Amino acid sequence: MNAGSRVPALKDVTYLSMSSWYESMAKADLLFHPDDAAEDIVKISNGAPTFSAEERVQLNSIISTLFNEHGSDVNEAAYPSFIKALTPQHVG
Repeated sequence: MNAGSRVPALKDVTYLSMSSWYESMAKADLLFHPDDAAEDIVKISNGAPTFSAEERVQLNSIISTLFNEHGSDVNEAAYPSFIKALTPQHVG
C-alpha cells in the first residue's frame, strides 16, 4: 500500500496472492467487481468517487495485471470474497 492509499499491495501474480488480495480488499470494505473500472465505483450515499485518483491508478494497474495473467479466473478468485462480504454475520 502506498502512503495515502487504502489499496493493499499485490504481493505477486499467483492465484493464491490474487485471492488474498481480494480478501484484503473485502476486509478494508473496498471490494468491487473486477469487470468494473475503478473510476465507475461511487458511494451510494452521495455519488462521490469511492477511490482517489491515486487509488484508481493503482487498482486499474492491479486488475489489468491480474487479467493479463489469469484471464477469467480473476472473477473466480474474487467470488469467495464477495460471498463472504455479502453473507450476514451472526453475532453471539
